[in-house]
Amino acid sequence: RIRREGTVGKLPLLPYSAMAAQGLVWTTYGLVVGNPAIWTPNAISMVLGLHYWVVYNRYCPPDADWLPFKRRHHLMGFAGTAALCAATAALMDPTPAVTVLGLTGN
Repeated sequence: RIRREGTVGKLPLLPYSAMAAQGLVWTTYGLVVGNPAIWTPNAISMVLGLHYWVVYNRYCPPDADWLPFKRRHHLMGFAGTAALCAATAALMDPTPAVTVLGLTGN
């Protein structure tokens, strides 16, 4: 719809940024537990969420005030989520890492 109409209208950015962030969290969770049935569909969700986010940004006016917040806030939230996932997976033992990631994902 966005590409067809050439505008995001008043659609919010939140569904797309949240889809990407949650896909990242659950992909990391699946990798930590070593279960491809978890990480594979969530990796696809993350990639699609990022794609939708890029398309949204391409057609969103710079002064948009309905996203909610600003685009940079969504980017900072995703970057923070990515940092949390990376640190949790790399620095924690698997059992507490799974707990942290599961709580983050919920």
